[in-house]
Amino acid sequence: MFRPALLRNVFLPLALIIFLALPAMAAETTAPSGEALQAEKPAPPQQAPANAAPRPAPERSGTVLGIEHDGKDALGAKLSFQLKELFGNSSRFSLSNNKSEARFKLLLSTQPEFADRPNLGSVYALVWVYSHGDNVLGYYLAMESGVINPEDVDGLAARIAEKTDGIAARYAFLKE
Repeated sequence: MFRPALLRNVFLPLALIIFLALPAMAAETTAPSGEALQAEKPAPPQQAPANAAPRPAPERSGTVLGIEHDGKDALGAKLSFQLKELFGNSSRFSLSNNKSEARFKLLLSTQPEFADRPNLGSVYALVWVYSHGDNVLGYYLAMESGVINPEDVDGLAARIAEKTDGIAARYAFLKE
């Protein structure tokens, strides 16, 4: 039985707590140990042949979009992958992880609904932001939160893609 009071009193505050904790979680970094530094030696750069022509930068078609996922649950990872696949195959969007580029960002945070049964369901929270670059404060555009189960991942990904398209159309003037 669906209870709106449960959604309003439990899941919405949970989603807000998750998003308020994101900057603190992003600030936490661990320094790699000396052994890890020795094990991760970068490969020598490959040199292009002297007679090779420089490659032109790829043309971007559509709205530039970045998808950032925070969470370690399987359903959240599946939802993030589905979104990246949908937007990657779309002619209306161009995925980019270039933080210095102006783009719409979809921030996805997920965690298991029940800690004892992580594959049963996940709580998710989405925030749509427009950012002119990494060093510029982004514009908050919209948010959504809810609960997802394994059977609903594809449908939710399609609904998020549709909502993202509407948000990108409504706030297209920000790209100018």
